[in-house]
Amino acid sequence: MATEPPASGSATTPATTQTPAGTTKVPVSDKPLVGHAPRPPQAPLEGWRGVLQYTGIPRSVLTWKPKLPGRKMTAFITVAGGLTILYYDDRRKAQAIRDEYIAKVQHYGKEPTVGSLDKPRKVLVYAARWPEDDEANRAQVYFRKYVKPFLVAAAVDFQIVEAPLYGSIARIVRADTLRKRREALGLQPRPAEIATGAPPQVAAISAKSEDQRWLEGGVVLVGRPALKEYLAGLRAGWRNGVDDWTWEKEVESQIEWDGVFKNYENVEIELPPPPPPPQRSFWSRIFSRPGPQAIPAGPTSNTSTVPAHMHEAPSPLPQHPPLLLVPWTNYLGFTQIPYMIYNFFTERHRVKEGAESAFALITNQTRAFEGPHKKDADGDAHLSPELPSDIDFGVESEKFYKKEYDNITARQMGQRTEYYKSLGERLDAARQFARGERELTDEEKASDKPVVTEHDLVTERRKRELRWRGGREGWQIVRPSTPVAWEDAWEGWLRVFDARTVDEIAEAEGKRAAAFEKV
Repeated sequence: MATEPPASGSATTPATTQTPAGTTKVPVSDKPLVGHAPRPPQAPLEGWRGVLQYTGIPRSVLTWKPKLPGRKMTAFITVAGGLTILYYDDRRKAQAIRDEYIAKVQHYGKEPTVGSLDKPRKVLVYAARWPEDDEANRAQVYFRKYVKPFLVAAAVDFQIVEAPLYGSIARIVRADTLRKRREALGLQPRPAEIATGAPPQVAAISAKSEDQRWLEGGVVLVGRPALKEYLAGLRAGWRNGVDDWTWEKEVESQIEWDGVFKNYENVEIELPPPPPPPQRSFWSRIFSRPGPQAIPAGPTSNTSTVPAHMHEAPSPLPQHPPLLLVPWTNYLGFTQIPYMIYNFFTERHRVKEGAESAFALITNQTRAFEGPHKKDADGDAHLSPELPSDIDFGVESEKFYKKEYDNITARQMGQRTEYYKSLGERLDAARQFARGERELTDEEKASDKPVVTEHDLVTERRKRELRWRGGREGWQIVRPSTPVAWEDAWEGWLRVFDARTVDEIAEAEGKRAAAFEKV
């Protein structure tokens, strides 16, 4: 029976194949089959690639062909590679400079000593706090990194004077100068020497006095703030009299009766008598080593007992150790980030400065300290290049002080006002608890700390006043508008370490003298 053709618009049916009777008809589509053609076999590797393919290296690695990077990747590789080369080259040159100067000074550390008890050369290091820097020891870190390695190579000992507050160096130098003056005049005894137990002959040959070591060593000043504070303390020590002076006691005497603690009574506490010394046996008294003998106390310092002529500074002044001026600038704040980046890639410059400074100290080559021009009334002349002056050492670093440093007095005034406003309430609470007029508060009960007493408040106020007044004194010395302390009597008295040769120093002094004649 013939089949009728499908109606128009109806879906086409796939064609069927004619099969013998008893078999299933399989529909066959008119569309071509979709699929991947079989991959052709990969070409065999030749040469060294054909050998390495049997070692386990992937074929993709052996047949890898590099491509040129894109525009962004090219810019990144160029910048990163250039900075890496700059960093590596800078550190390589810095290490070469360090090795060169260490080789120059190593033979000083191999020189034989006079005796077994002889002490090496020793220098004092003053590193002042940089204005508005939260870390007080940053100048000390700079000294240890760029100057110390060369001193260690030359076997030169050093002692860093701790100066955590503004003006600490000025107060320390003033007290030390006053102590030396009083000891020279016999107003107070020298510190007791520790008994070493060595025979007198050995001690006389090998031991050196501390004053002689101080003169033979030197004084290291890191940065312009240290120079300003040191000369200010030196002038205060020689300009004032020889009366016994302690800065802490002076501040305490000023705040003791200022009316803040009006009803404060100093109650004397009777201490128990000291226990008797232990009994020593007969044999221990014979074979024991005698201890250091006590030195009798010197005369008490009183302004009425010190003659007037002792208060005047001697002429000429006693010998003073040479000064080593180490340049240092500390960059702080967001606006100084470009200088920080530049310093990161120019480490060799700071290594060079530290090496030259240490080399001048080790070789003990000195020259006269160049003071300000005599015609300048303020004593802090910013001289022309023809008239170089050590007073202007590091003056260019003052422009990097943060602007907030000028407002330190206003900030202290605000802190004082806020502190004394709360001090009255705390003082009343302490007195009420001492008289038994109130109980412990919940906060005091929960705390493990003892209850604050009036004595604790007095001690706390003393510490705050010392910090505030010390910071203000240091600010008055270090601020850029304050000239460097100088005395006409110091001309030719102070000396400075200089790495230049004797002929170069003489030539520079001749040019300076000629320039002075033209002024």
